[in-house]
Amino acid sequence: MRWKRLVGPLVLLAVYLGVGWLGDARAASFSDVGGKVATLRVMGERDSWEPDVGYWAAAADPEAVHHPLRHTVPRGDRYVQITSLPLVEAARPLWAIGGARAILLLPALGAVLAAVAAGWLARLVDPASDGRLAFWVTGLASPVAFYATDFWEHAPAVGVALLAVALALSADRVPVAALAGATAALGVVLRSEVALVLASLVVVAAFIPEERRRWTRRPALLVAAVAGGVAVLAASQLVERSLLGPGGSRAARSSGLVEGAGSVVATRLRDAVLTGFGIFQNEHPLSLLLGAVVAVGILCLALGAVRPGTSPLLVWLGGGVAIALLVVRGALGLGFVPGLLPASAVAAAGLFGARTSREHLLLGGGLLALPAIWLLQWPGEQAPQWGGRYLLVSGALLVVVGANAIDRAGMRRAPAVALLAVAAAVTWYGLAWHVDRTREVARTVEALLDVADGRVVVATDINLGREAGWWYGERRWLTADGEEALPDALAVAARSGVASVELVLAGDAVEAPDAIGEWRRSGGVRTVDHQGDDLLVVTYER
Repeated sequence: MRWKRLVGPLVLLAVYLGVGWLGDARAASFSDVGGKVATLRVMGERDSWEPDVGYWAAAADPEAVHHPLRHTVPRGDRYVQITSLPLVEAARPLWAIGGARAILLLPALGAVLAAVAAGWLARLVDPASDGRLAFWVTGLASPVAFYATDFWEHAPAVGVALLAVALALSADRVPVAALAGATAALGVVLRSEVALVLASLVVVAAFIPEERRRWTRRPALLVAAVAGGVAVLAASQLVERSLLGPGGSRAARSSGLVEGAGSVVATRLRDAVLTGFGIFQNEHPLSLLLGAVVAVGILCLALGAVRPGTSPLLVWLGGGVAIALLVVRGALGLGFVPGLLPASAVAAAGLFGARTSREHLLLGGGLLALPAIWLLQWPGEQAPQWGGRYLLVSGALLVVVGANAIDRAGMRRAPAVALLAVAAAVTWYGLAWHVDRTREVARTVEALLDVADGRVVVATDINLGREAGWWYGERRWLTADGEEALPDALAVAARSGVASVELVLAGDAVEAPDAIGEWRRSGGVRTVDHQGDDLLVVTYER
């Protein structure tokens, strides 16, 4: 019966919302999310569709150097925090209905779409597949599940991108081709790196005779696809210009990354290793080496899962080392696993299991995009993330191929069971981390906001202000990029007429000075625990 097809998607939706609500929906795993939530809060309070978060100290700091939300950009008389407009605008009605909890419906639905599209793709690239394994692995044993619980555009972007590929592979009529192009453009609007993956798929498709002929023999399909894509991109630019002015948020950020392509080569190489294989949320060479060892072990396990004739010694020696290191990683406490392969083990099976020409298309397109993504992605600050967030679409394509390969070879074989268990275990470890982190962040921000009326919070941790955007507007807040920037931040407070501040010192600070310029310490020190580290909170008066 048709209603049975809804059971799987509804189960996924329930899991995603359950995890999101089990944590604290007011906070998130990433500080970028807090900026989006803060934007929605201001839009709701002003009953406006303009993503302007404002700035209480704009007169004293017009360039927003010390804005409470890091990376806020002044645009005329507006202050814009977000880098992607569609998700925030789509969430505006949900925020009005149920606030931070309600808006989690969008990333959850995006992840459900990703799983459904993965199942459809699995059937399209191998007619013998029923797509069920690809559906469940994508939904519950890949990084898609982690991003389903945060109000970020990653999960919806993966879902839309996979849907666009599936539509393109099944396009036999002009309307379907136009829809494929429009869907692809929507994915690009959500996440810029989707363009690199789609372009890579087009390049690879040009070398596959049946795919090339399917489009060249019916040029109307190609024209319709291009027209659909151009229409969506044009509409997106018009909306961004009307709400943000020239050089909309995503366009401006993308052009900046292109201009910086190839810069700081050492940083980009390190980021590539980290986002490909990292298992720890730091960039220490030993951590990167251990991540590479885990990746090799997962590859050995994946080889055994899709090729039954592989040497058992190679499979279990490599796989055993990888599993042992992942167990040690878990025993050291909850945290980010920034590498794609450790966070999406089934993707490794995709490297060895492609059989049909269309599976080779997904494999080739997913891999070809990786160097370009590493070249253009935001350099540095890649450790505090999950599963290579810029690589999610490539990883999802490899998961589809890998799931099909495991299914063909026999998913009940020991190497396949082990590989699937690793994928599920790391994913659910990440979901546990999300619950723990969001609760901790919410508690920290609540404690920092417990100050006297009129007093301004000044924090030396520049990410604290947008770790949980739900608070934005309840208290006046300034950020200082380290203790050396404190005098300038306090000068902004003074020019804004502030007489008393609550200084939040982070990092290696062990004691608060008696005076900072014209500001004098006026009380004792209290400590606030922030994910295992103590923040010193001290009152200063002018």
